[in-house]
Amino acid sequence: MSSSESNQHKRSRKPKQQRSLATRESILEAALRIYAKKGFHGTNSKEIAAEAGVSIGTFYNYFTDKKELFLEVMGRHVTEVMEIIELRQRELEKHGKFHSEGMREMIEAVLAAHHLSPEFHREATAMELTDPDVAAMNAEYKKENMKRVVAWFHRYRDKLRVQDVEAAAVIAGLAMEEVVHTITISRPPVQPERLISELADMLSKYLFKDTPRKLGANSSGSEREPNE
Repeated sequence: MSSSESNQHKRSRKPKQQRSLATRESILEAALRIYAKKGFHGTNSKEIAAEAGVSIGTFYNYFTDKKELFLEVMGRHVTEVMEIIELRQRELEKHGKFHSEGMREMIEAVLAAHHLSPEFHREATAMELTDPDVAAMNAEYKKENMKRVVAWFHRYRDKLRVQDVEAAAVIAGLAMEEVVHTITISRPPVQPERLISELADMLSKYLFKDTPRKLGANSSGSEREPNE
């Protein structure tokens, strides 16, 4: 987290009373809707306050400006995404599915997490390219996420065929992120189900020793038209 972001969070009001908590929550939920619909640069604090049903003065009691609010909404969004993914990861471990059969389920969990608010995710991704605070927050999230993936891989090292676990985790993460973003943020050139199947097959063959010959739904090997 950058120093400016840290200072903003120190200045923001952290309510303790139930009513204050509800007001703050209303502002956060309204901001998510507005940012998803109009983007960060397409709105202002007054519009967000109106959407939340509070005065602009009340807005500034809780947040210094729309930038601080955006960072908090983004942080909450990232936390929710990670909670969904980590829950699925624990379920896979519980049922002994850390191998090729669990890869598709893990991809589907990541996809489900990104469906929480694809419009906001699209805006946050765009903001990362132009705003240093957003870029710093996203970089920290990716760093912590990669640590978890690497630790997960190391716990099941005997099931992996790759030698460089850290590099393999980065490669797998980048491949999954690109496909999931293509499905949720842009228009994929083929049906999402086909992308998921092929990604699961590709990563399983790359990572695991026990990979079946074909994991994808289209196992006949026949060619299909791009938009079929």
